[in-house]
Amino acid sequence: MDHAVLLDNLTQNSSPSSAHRTGTLPFMAADVLVNSNSNWAAHEPKRDLESFLYVFLWISWHYAGPGSAARQNFDIREIPDLAPWVQGDFVTIGRVKRDIVRDDWHRRVLPHCAPYFEPLKPCLTAWRQLYLDDELTHEAVLAVLRDALPGLEMEIWTRHDDTPWYGFGRSASGKAASLSSKKAKRKTTTTTHP
Repeated sequence: MDHAVLLDNLTQNSSPSSAHRTGTLPFMAADVLVNSNSNWAAHEPKRDLESFLYVFLWISWHYAGPGSAARQNFDIREIPDLAPWVQGDFVTIGRVKRDIVRDDWHRRVLPHCAPYFEPLKPCLTAWRQLYLDDELTHEAVLAVLRDALPGLEMEIWTRHDDTPWYGFGRSASGKAASLSSKKAKRKTTTTTHP
């Protein structure tokens, strides 16, 4: 909270008390990164909403499904489309992130989402459109999320639902797990939910 400003005291000239940036590079707003060498501008809520979009993308890229089931064959540094999000200086990462989201969304961003997150691609795309139209507000993002909710199936997903080639579909040795052994485990595993 070292950069917090009380809303009652907020004026157009309010700015953080420190000139340095805080955050995790893959999640920071592109403009914050691109302008990292200039004087700090007042932090706007739309930057947080942009960052949250990047967190959402990160989850859809790195996880096979719920319950922290990480994709085992996914290393962002080895994917040419996405490696620039985590390699380079602030300005370079910001420019690459902005350009990919603006120009190459359907070719370089969405294809890397794990299959479990396929139903969320329209939500991510609508959220991206808010960013492109400079209409990122809490109300607009909440509307996008609410619109996506009815289209999502609320099924029980376990690591046994994972398919070969991502997530738990690979053994520690890197070989694909046997589907028959997964089916056998699934038959013997029962899950109760309230």
